[in-house]
Amino acid sequence: MSDSSRRRIPDLLWRPRQALRTIGEEDLSKGLAVVAASAILLGASTWLYFPKLPLAQLAPQAPNINLEEVGGFLGLAAGVSSALATLAGWALASALVHGAATLLGGKGSLRRLLALHGYAHLPRLLQGLLRVVDALTVGEAEMAGRVAFERALGGGLLPLLSGANLGDLWGVWALALLVLAVEDNYQVGRLRATLAGALPNLLLLGLHLLLRR
Repeated sequence: MSDSSRRRIPDLLWRPRQALRTIGEEDLSKGLAVVAASAILLGASTWLYFPKLPLAQLAPQAPNINLEEVGGFLGLAAGVSSALATLAGWALASALVHGAATLLGGKGSLRRLLALHGYAHLPRLLQGLLRVVDALTVGEAEMAGRVAFERALGGGLLPLLSGANLGDLWGVWALALLVLAVEDNYQVGRLRATLAGALPNLLLLGLHLLLRR
């Protein structure tokens, strides 16, 4: 890895606009590596969390199934699914953002957007690291309390935003980086970049609102 590539990660934290300008189409593999790393960490944390979940409380409709016996398989399946969903979401969201930015008058490269969007997953990578540490240290009693708290929130605003990947600082930070990336790649103003960059989140938000009915 070149010196410029090594500097790019800290620059994304402190000088994101300048760092994004140094990313080109040739950096697609590096952007994909960031997404893949965040996907692996998310999958690993999901797998580690699963044995500590109160499965009997979450699935009371399955009294004849020994959840302890199938818990290992379900945890692995949940981890793999989370990782694959992250990779698929990156590709699909990039395509949606490219289409929206083009319709809004922008002219830019989809290949470069994929690279930029990959680097914009840096907040998710950091979140994944923290999730793995938390999953390794949290106890079953605390997990049960977290699950009870989330269920008590019910249909509130926070679960809705979480479903649109905007329920925490990491999601908002990743979106902010993507908006800057769209602005630079397509040479559009901040408003149009925000509309294009937020399109996948808005679609997820609309989907969750429909499912609530």
